[in-house]
Amino acid sequence: METDECTEYYKAEPDGDSQWRVNEAVFRDKRIAESYAQRLNMEKEMKELYKQGALARADFVYGAHAGSMQTYDGSFDSDWGLNRHGYSMSAYKLYGTLGYKDLNVKIGKFGTPVGWEASASKDNFFYSHSYCYWLEPATHSGILATYDMSDRLSLNAGWAAGMDASFQNRYDDKAILTGFSYGLTDNATVYYWINAGKMFNGDLRGVNRFGDGTILRNDYFIQSLCFEWALTKRLTYLLQYDLRNDNYVSATGKDRYSSYGLNNHFLYKLSDTLTVGTRVEWLRDNGGNFGYITENPGDFWQVTLGLRWDPTENLSFRPEVRYDWCRGATPFALADRENFSSGTRSDQVSGGIGMLISF
Repeated sequence: METDECTEYYKAEPDGDSQWRVNEAVFRDKRIAESYAQRLNMEKEMKELYKQGALARADFVYGAHAGSMQTYDGSFDSDWGLNRHGYSMSAYKLYGTLGYKDLNVKIGKFGTPVGWEASASKDNFFYSHSYCYWLEPATHSGILATYDMSDRLSLNAGWAAGMDASFQNRYDDKAILTGFSYGLTDNATVYYWINAGKMFNGDLRGVNRFGDGTILRNDYFIQSLCFEWALTKRLTYLLQYDLRNDNYVSATGKDRYSSYGLNNHFLYKLSDTLTVGTRVEWLRDNGGNFGYITENPGDFWQVTLGLRWDPTENLSFRPEVRYDWCRGATPFALADRENFSSGTRSDQVSGGIGMLISF
């Protein structure tokens, strides 16, 4: 069981009603000027090695962060425990695996392998998320097979109910999930993943999925390429490239949208308990009606300086400071928290500190 992130997150300036608030378009899953245990993680595992038989896993998440791990098809855990404070509950991982020699098959709901960052904050070095993270799915429900061709090469292929959908798959979404990892050397590895499929529209529970009843479906394509290189025993470099294309199909044609970005991590281990890191990122958001950051096209940059301190085996602290700026849009200092295009500034300074207690 783990409690994650007693966190305070502040924007550089207060808004008009004197409430401290960071831009929701960047930190969509964060609560500002509150300090609380953000996540309660309950895990049950049958601890069998993949290649020796079967394993089952269930991770349940409760807190303000759980909403980003819920399914978005109006079924299963999409509204578990939701209250007026923004707390909810999610079955983040709920799957079983079967293994035989070099083949492993995972069936159920699992975290996406696409990209570098995980939805679970505890699995990331930085507390805040990169822009590229928002182009990627959070979870999949389906089947994923992994075959180890050699000690260096692993191949993956599977089918999923689109992205962020449940076992019920109420919209009948369809997608492939495939990729590979290859160890170039003992210190450098390449990871490549594709998630591509069709997400269909509908009017379930009185809410139109895409906000536009004329849209029939979204044909989407997401790819992520990551390169991890341990330059020395202390210094590690990561390069991530993400691309996402969406084609929203209606009776009159297609509305195409795309976004892509480069994300760099530099991590330096000062000691066994202390690591410093820098994240430098650029993302192009082509905007339009389905923009991921705002409805206005723009080039987004961010630089994050962070620290991870592990004073004990069960306790970690992660302070950070971050500067975001944009050309072509004003996504910061929102006039309306529910409207990501209501910003009044093109840059923002923010900072935060997170605490992780595991037991």
